[in-house]
Amino acid sequence: MKLAFIHFYTLRLPRGIETLVISLANELSARGHDVSILTARTQGARTSVPVSPRVRLKQFPVFRFYEHRTIQPFYARDLLASDYDAVIVFFADFGEQILTRIHSRLRARIAAYWCYSAEQAPHRFQSYRKCGFEEITSLFLADSRFVAESAGRFFGRPVDVVPVGTDSGFYHPDPDLRQKARADLGLGDSDFLLLNMAALERAKGAHLVVQALPLVRKQLPDVRYLVLGAGPEEASLRQQVETLGLQSCVRFLGTASDILPLYNAADCFVLLSEAEANSVAMHEAMSCGVPVVVSDTGGVPEVVDDTCGRMVNRDSPEAIAGAVLELAADPPLRERLGAAARQKIVTHLSWASSARTIESLLQDVVGSAAP
Repeated sequence: MKLAFIHFYTLRLPRGIETLVISLANELSARGHDVSILTARTQGARTSVPVSPRVRLKQFPVFRFYEHRTIQPFYARDLLASDYDAVIVFFADFGEQILTRIHSRLRARIAAYWCYSAEQAPHRFQSYRKCGFEEITSLFLADSRFVAESAGRFFGRPVDVVPVGTDSGFYHPDPDLRQKARADLGLGDSDFLLLNMAALERAKGAHLVVQALPLVRKQLPDVRYLVLGAGPEEASLRQQVETLGLQSCVRFLGTASDILPLYNAADCFVLLSEAEANSVAMHEAMSCGVPVVVSDTGGVPEVVDDTCGRMVNRDSPEAIAGAVLELAADPPLRERLGAAARQKIVTHLSWASSARTIESLLQDVVGSAAP
């Protein structure tokens, strides 16, 4: 098949959705498909994972203040000239809406891939409807059952699940790397490191971990909390840390590109999202053999259970602290949970598995379009 992924921000923001776009493109190209990523050109391009040489990375110029408008003619020219079998979009109003105007001239089938629920981002779903995508979309996809059910309610159509994968070959436990990373971070043997890796937004819940830390420190004075990410809540989080007198145990690292050492350095990965669809960072931590403490919301319970981590009520500081203290007090338990977490990723949540799933679904709709 000849496939195109359209995602404006692929080279600008190394987040979960960008990892998904590149990783699926890489795997599908490895399976023999002709795959292109259509995206905005940007100075100092950053990608969360390398783009395979087999993938055609098509970067188009944009102009400040009118970026999502000025990229549309470039999208249109490529779509009309390339004769794709299928085009996969993730949003509707970052230039993708040109598809609704040229669709009648294309043989490509359109697939929409949702990585957030209608309740989390109602404006995204409303934009999709407003732009007229519903009428031209052949395949609705979601990264979790949680999102699939939400999108299905909104559109009144079936939504197939293509879960977020992980490169378990790259994200793996490495005792030597752990030792070096902890030394680089200035951690001693007794320090218990919690790791957060997410956008610093209220919905991601980093403030809830900070809120629970005083309870943890009463029994575990050597707890440390490493916060990776950037976002609008950073100033508020820093103020919260100062107010609670936690400056010695909370460290902000901003965004980082070399994250494998940090996963290996961690004793526990903590993510207390309001309604996380399916966290790439959580999967990567699990693949590195790190047990997780996560909120019992969104799509997270589809991945995490008591065999590989702990799910907690995110609104209960006592429950959060209790889960952390349980893991800190029992190294053999952490080892068992971490090993089970990695096995779950290797067995069920690889990018290769996700690519096979989307390949089969795309072949069905492309085949149904054949004369």
